[in-house]
Amino acid sequence: MEDLARPHPRESARRHRAPGFSLIEVLIAMALAGLLLIGVLPLFTKSMSNNVEGNQLTEVTNRARLHVEELMALPVDAEELTVPDGEDELVTIEMYSPTAERWIDEDDYGAAPEPLFTRTTRVRQFNMSAISQTDTEFADDEVLPGGTPASQVEIKEIVVRVNTGRPTFLSMMGRQKAVTLRVLKSL
Repeated sequence: MEDLARPHPRESARRHRAPGFSLIEVLIAMALAGLLLIGVLPLFTKSMSNNVEGNQLTEVTNRARLHVEELMALPVDAEELTVPDGEDELVTIEMYSPTAERWIDEDDYGAAPEPLFTRTTRVRQFNMSAISQTDTEFADDEVLPGGTPASQVEIKEIVVRVNTGRPTFLSMMGRQKAVTLRVLKSL
């Protein structure tokens, strides 16, 4: 009778084995998961860098558009749009200070912290004979110099370029984000 109550050795081994994965199975699963992550990780890092670049380009574009809108709202004879006597164009360069949180003229910027943005505004003036239906580009010989009587100035060309940081040689190589907007303001 005692033999009937005693379980068979194979049955006892089955009862003591807990359900689940062995150490080798867990290590294999971790190795496979690691390989998948190594393949997917570059996608996440590229996505993050694209987001940063996209945000910078959006910020640069918005700052350029805002300045163009401000200049377009001014009267044609406003100081910000007046070419100095004897000059062919008015060029202003401003830098956006991260500490002062405002645009500061390049000459007054000094050794302040690296600017977040640089804004270059160029204004030139023309009369209507400088433009035709087939030619919308102005030649340098068609520019009216500063001091030209207001009755002859019919068009102001406004070009605004905003880029991240301070312009350098590297900015020409595509390291900085930049936007250039060109508008014509007529009387």
